[in-house]
Amino acid sequence: MGRQTRSAVRDYAEARALPNADATRELLARLKAEPPASVASPAVSAPPVSPPPVAQQVDKPAPDSAQPLTPDEIRNLQDRLKAAGFNPGPIDGTMGRQTRSAVRDYAEARALPNADVTRGLLARLKAEPPASVASASAASPPVSSPVAQQVDKPTPDSASPLTPDEIRNLQDRLKAAGFNPGAVDGVMGRQTRSAVRDYAETQGIPSADATRDLLSR
Repeated sequence: MGRQTRSAVRDYAEARALPNADATRELLARLKAEPPASVASPAVSAPPVSPPPVAQQVDKPAPDSAQPLTPDEIRNLQDRLKAAGFNPGPIDGTMGRQTRSAVRDYAEARALPNADVTRGLLARLKAEPPASVASASAASPPVSSPVAQQVDKPTPDSASPLTPDEIRNLQDRLKAAGFNPGAVDGVMGRQTRSAVRDYAETQGIPSADATRDLLSR
């Protein structure tokens, strides 16, 4: 029961609106009773006849807004998150960990009370002009020359917190590696920490602490 398995359990519980995400035998029984590949298979094997009814679901949300999004709605959500400057990963119609991380980052940036993946959130993204967040990172000044020296020659006390310039360098490098740290502002905020965790997990790093060792890596 490692970290990634627990993360998958939490994602499943959130997608099914379960009251908790404990890995119990009741959860296992629920998974056994659920048809396999209930989310991913339509995106792969959907026949060419299905786009018209699915398009109607996207343009006209289903009456029961508490139901999970369809694969086409998830693809639409992923497209719009990317247009707003948040990285959802592949546009594959699957509510994976990276897409949920992008949703949480979006909700935090917009000061939303929760980060639930609902049709209300999709409608909000549809009404938002594209690239409203990306401009903040594009406008950040190239203040990396003193930071490069700090990366090449780490300070003796590697346990001390990173400086603002080192955090900006870390954010730049996370973005270049395909992980979205939010604005390159030299602040170790929630979005930057989430990008550090995602990077550490993909690289098989045992801890996700934002240290100078991680920055030099």
